[in-house]
Amino acid sequence: MSLPAGHPHPQGPTVVYLRTLCFVFHGDRVLLIQRTRDPEAGYWNAPGGKIDRGEDPLDAARRELREETGLDAPLAFRGVATVVVERTGEHWIIFLFAARAHDPAVVASAEGPLCWAAPAEVAALPVLPDIPLLLPTLRDQEDRVILAKFTYASADPATLIAAEIR
Repeated sequence: MSLPAGHPHPQGPTVVYLRTLCFVFHGDRVLLIQRTRDPEAGYWNAPGGKIDRGEDPLDAARRELREETGLDAPLAFRGVATVVVERTGEHWIIFLFAARAHDPAVVASAEGPLCWAAPAEVAALPVLPDIPLLLPTLRDQEDRVILAKFTYASADPATLIAAEIR
C-alpha cells in the first residue's frame, strides 16, 4: 500500500496527540490514578497514556495498564474521545478501553497513587472534567461504543466549554 506524503491542512490542528484511557471496573468502582506529572499533575484520571511509535491503540492500552497498575485485564475497545484546546490548537485523540477486574489487587505505580473509587467518591475527587461524563456510559452500557468530543478554551482543565458524547 502506498501512503501519500504528509501535507498538513493549513487550518488543521497544530499538533495531534494519540493517547489511551483504560476504565477498569470492580463492581461499581472504577480504578483511578492521581497523576504526578504535567499536563494533568494532581488530577485523578483513568490509567493510560501515549501510544508509542509502532504500537496500535490496544497494545498501548495493555502496556500502559500493566505499567501503571500491574493489571493484565482483558480490555474491550469502547470508543474514541477527541479533545480540542482552542487556545493552542492542540488536538488529542484518545482511544477508550474498558475492562472488568475480578481481583482488585494493583501494584503501586511511579505515575501516581491508585484508588478504586465508587461513583460518589469520583464526584468528590479532583478529576478531569471529562471523566464523570464518560464514566456512566462506559460502566453501565458495556455494549456501547462511543464517540465523544470535549472542547477546552485553554490547557487548564477548568476551561471545558463544550462536551458531546454520541
